[in-house]
Amino acid sequence: MKFQNSIFVRGQVQVINKLIEKPLEIKEAYKLVKFARSLSEKEADFNKARLMVYEKYGKQNDEGNWEIEKKNQKDAAKEIDELLVIEEDYDLDSKIKIPADIQLSAAEIILLEDIIEIPGI
Repeated sequence: MKFQNSIFVRGQVQVINKLIEKPLEIKEAYKLVKFARSLSEKEADFNKARLMVYEKYGKQNDEGNWEIEKKNQKDAAKEIDELLVIEEDYDLDSKIKIPADIQLSAAEIILLEDIIEIPGI
């Protein structure tokens, strides 16, 4: 499956990591682990690219946070937006079937709707 790099900033990775702790059928758990591993590898690449944008347009403050000067904000935002819409292929050939009795919040389900399938719902 393909997902945009925005997956790394919308909170989906954190929810996927939470789902890893839930009991799933072995086949589905294996798919989830492979997917999470491919996410982790591509997230590292995404973070390197994002850091390059920050280094290009900004400076680190005393607390270690990046600050982008007002005159550079538009250009930096444009590059970050371009980075976020890049689509990558991931090691996930079909949605992960999770049991209906696994407890997830509505917010978590929304974040995972492209990744999970809840049979019977």
